[in-house]
Amino acid sequence: MALPPWPTLGWSARLRRDAAGHWWLFDTGVRGGWQRLSGPAVAQALTEPDGRANSVRATCRLPDGRLSVSTYELGVLTQAADSPTAPLRRWPAARLPTARPPLLMSFLPAAIGPGRAWLAAGDDFQLFDPHGGALRPLPTLGPDGARVARVNARMLRRAPATGQVWGSAEPGLYFLDSAAGVFRTYAPRPGAAPLAGVTIEDFWPDGRGQLWLATPQGVERLTIATGARLAYGPTAPPPRRAPFDGARCLLPDPATGRLWVGTRTHGLLCVEPDGHGRTVLAVGQGLPDGSVASLLRTPDGALWLGTYRGLVRYQPATGHLAVLTTANGLPHDELNAYAATVDPTTQSLLVGGVAGMARVWPGRIRRGATAPRLLLTAV
Repeated sequence: MALPPWPTLGWSARLRRDAAGHWWLFDTGVRGGWQRLSGPAVAQALTEPDGRANSVRATCRLPDGRLSVSTYELGVLTQAADSPTAPLRRWPAARLPTARPPLLMSFLPAAIGPGRAWLAAGDDFQLFDPHGGALRPLPTLGPDGARVARVNARMLRRAPATGQVWGSAEPGLYFLDSAAGVFRTYAPRPGAAPLAGVTIEDFWPDGRGQLWLATPQGVERLTIATGARLAYGPTAPPPRRAPFDGARCLLPDPATGRLWVGTRTHGLLCVEPDGHGRTVLAVGQGLPDGSVASLLRTPDGALWLGTYRGLVRYQPATGHLAVLTTANGLPHDELNAYAATVDPTTQSLLVGGVAGMARVWPGRIRRGATAPRLLLTAV
């Protein structure tokens, strides 16, 4: 049988068969063990050019149906539109004007730029030709109106109520001035740029004139018109006091009114509709790692948490957890931020990490297929 993918180590594996006839695989130099299961795999690593394992960030579907995957090492890769298991291939045309392969953190797949170009975020905010692959940086203006070089752009989102495009970056919050073709620093009034210099890891428009922001200091609710900011974090007054520091990804839940928050060290938290902040899942409640790099929701209401020790499926209604790791087909347990999405063509999950991209099929997770995590709280 094929060995589980582990690109950074050599295998010196042992096979054992138990009394029930099940085959087990383990290696003294590799964490965990593997059992051979009947039926299709829950997760399948996508084959990359030259057999390399590349660290993955943004992913999206192109207009012609191909899958686009941004990597640190090789720039943008693509997968054929007609096969979810086809190998990834280089896209030589996806280059910056300097001919350097881009590293993209997010795509905004909407034809809103000149020539119906898309937008992308990487070193800068970019115009992206989803047909030919060419990228062109858009000017980004600071609070004083001067052009800012290399803002380390993180995320792009479009407010559904207004159509306004917003972008987050290491030194602040920006919005697209479509008429001028530039990104401008957010300022509720001339001379006031309250978020200049603040690293914004993620953000979401709430549809009511406000933005939720994830920052190293915690979570904030920004009123766009006035610049008023309401902070949630370890030093905020109750009921907003909770360990939101190190917030790195957000996911609003329209059905319940909750805002889910993934953090660097404190696991999964949420802001309830009444404004109360609380911890939902931490290592003591079954998370394999306290760092939540990405959040997704599937139509069945399940949350999917990308962590540094595997992919976690969490059912908020029941509290049930399932943890997927290399034992289930992931190329590596360490998953990246800005590297998870639901593929609309297959309803599978695309999850990127430090050693490549995997396609995860939620419907293939059998009840009891993932062993519960043993946690000793006292001896």
